[in-house]
Amino acid sequence: MELIIILTFPTTAVGAYIHDIIINEIMFDVNPEPNGLPPYDYLELYNRTSKTMDISGWHLILSGKMLELPANSYIDSYGYAVISSKKFGEFISGNLILFSSFSLKSEGYIALTDTNLRDIDYINYSPDFISDEDKITGGWSIEMIDHDLPCLGRQNWSVCEDQSGGTPCRQNSVSYKTVIDETPAFILDISVISENRLEITFSEQLEPYVILNTSIYRIEPYLEISSVEIEI
Repeated sequence: MELIIILTFPTTAVGAYIHDIIINEIMFDVNPEPNGLPPYDYLELYNRTSKTMDISGWHLILSGKMLELPANSYIDSYGYAVISSKKFGEFISGNLILFSSFSLKSEGYIALTDTNLRDIDYINYSPDFISDEDKITGGWSIEMIDHDLPCLGRQNWSVCEDQSGGTPCRQNSVSYKTVIDETPAFILDISVISENRLEITFSEQLEPYVILNTSIYRIEPYLEISSVEIEI
């Protein structure tokens, strides 16, 4: 997937950047039931930042359906939040965000947006994420492998290896694995969109902490870059 950024002179700052909070684990098929978890779909979020994040009023888009996260929804720094149904909360403790009902399709598109509907994270998932034939029938979650490579998509996901079937509010069971991005990114296009704005299109997604750093860009003759934003 391509990445488009905007260099602006100047612009205003934003509260949360893309991939600050990531979709970290998805339980979308509980038939047959997981070995050690209640039979309810859930979605786990992970906070990659060093600060507690208030995600009240943020939205989940689940294959076209939108859910607004309730007031007092927070994720601690480097912590988890699990979104599921109230029935799930009767069996699992931790930082839970519960709805009267919550279900996921066997495949589809999930996006997490902030209060202004800016994408923070997104994923297209399917049973193809499960390569183990013994687990593809259901009862196992899929987990992100490396939190520092959220842009890789399918390559950075694997089926859960914990015998309970999932790891809600816990470290992912596949986090020990190594994922390598062997294809370097390159610039596809640069466009002038106004007298003080440049649009740059990269060949793939890049880490926000890298591309949002104004010091990595140099324009000759010299122009000061006041900010960088990601075009959603």
